[in-house]
Amino acid sequence: MQSGAATALAALTSTELGILDGATVTTAELNLLDGVTATTAELNTLDGVTATAAEINLLDGVTASTAELNLLDGVTATTAEINTLDGITANTTELNQLDGITVSTSFSNSTTQLPTSSAINSFVTNLLDALGGFVAIADDQSFPTTNPDPSDNAGTVVSIADAGGLVIDASGETTTGRTTGGATVTITGFPAVYQSSTLPAGLGIQVQTTTTLNTYTYHKSLPTDADIAQLNDDVNDFFARYRIGATNPTTDLDEGDLFYNTTDDQLLIWDGSAWSQAYVRTAIENVVEDTTPQLGGNLDVNGNQITSASNGNVVINPNGTGTIDLQAETDLNSNKLVNVTDPTAAQDGATKNYVDTTTTANPIYAAVAGDNFTGTISATERTITASDFDLSTGNYWTCGAIAIPNPTNQTAGTAGLIRVTAAPTSFGSHFDFPGGSYTAPTAFPAVVPFFVQASGTILLGNFVEGIA
Repeated sequence: MQSGAATALAALTSTELGILDGATVTTAELNLLDGVTATTAELNTLDGVTATAAEINLLDGVTASTAELNLLDGVTATTAEINTLDGITANTTELNQLDGITVSTSFSNSTTQLPTSSAINSFVTNLLDALGGFVAIADDQSFPTTNPDPSDNAGTVVSIADAGGLVIDASGETTTGRTTGGATVTITGFPAVYQSSTLPAGLGIQVQTTTTLNTYTYHKSLPTDADIAQLNDDVNDFFARYRIGATNPTTDLDEGDLFYNTTDDQLLIWDGSAWSQAYVRTAIENVVEDTTPQLGGNLDVNGNQITSASNGNVVINPNGTGTIDLQAETDLNSNKLVNVTDPTAAQDGATKNYVDTTTTANPIYAAVAGDNFTGTISATERTITASDFDLSTGNYWTCGAIAIPNPTNQTAGTAGLIRVTAAPTSFGSHFDFPGGSYTAPTAFPAVVPFFVQASGTILLGNFVEGIA
């Protein structure tokens, strides 16, 4: 027995010795306590512990304080659950971010839920379906062989960089597009501006899918890069040409520049040396300003007059052989027609001079009831031939021994005389004779009167023979 051992054993109480009663610990196990400085109270903490040596050895080297170890007091987690944390490098702050967070199978705007990957996938898919999707292709011969819509449905936009060459019919439909596999592509709904035409090279358009494979509807056309560049140049040129301000500019001036002066409310133009008022009219303001006016339709005087000022004449002057065509009765309102030429045709109006001159040389006045007629009535005597006996040319006729034909232009009421220088051989069938038959005259000249009773019936009188 080592020195001091006896003294140590002598110091043990009967209670402490009783604890060792039945102990089966080996010398090696007791040596584990060699150098232990734990108090009796600390050692009593292990009283009833069932942990194995291996389990207790897990604490070997642990630097956690009593307070930290006490955090595990009452923990019911299994070894497997605690092992789940094995290898985690997150700090307390990072782990606390999960405090109160739950996992959700739906996508919402909640700040206390984390959506699952399935929920995120469903959300993105629904979003793409709502947007319709977008597919870009090079030209109208490069359509995909399958429906580009994610749901094989309508609504996905297909953007065609160059649709030049598509032939659009009069109804706004084309079937000249092709898939990359060579199948026919039908596009409907082109607006009127593209109907019955072929799209120019370089023009881009967008179409939308339908539920029918390889059938699309027109969406809109896309400007070319050249169009955008031209528009940009036009806008910049306008900005350079047109300015607005309270005072006229004095720098950066080019001939043709426009400036609106807000002080004077005037639009000015720079002529190369000075500003002058620019006045652009879109239409004439007074009829007198149009030196070559033309009517676009019928002129309705609307109850007014076509008149003149300062005793000026109203001249109606047709061009060339044109005439003034009056298509209704003309009321001269008790005024005269002046400077009229003499008539030449049957239906021409006669001037006073023409009537006076003609009737003086060849009086044709007919007496009216109560008038006294003096002077001589004379008329032209015309010769009857086998082909000429026209009663519209006169009433007095002469002939010799010929067959007198039926006259033309027989008008009921016409009367006249026929002077014969020899007995006519016969008369036309329209003539009716006194007593019913023709009796030839024997003394000449002889005169016989006639009267047109009706067209086709001419009454012939008795011959007055031997007129000297």
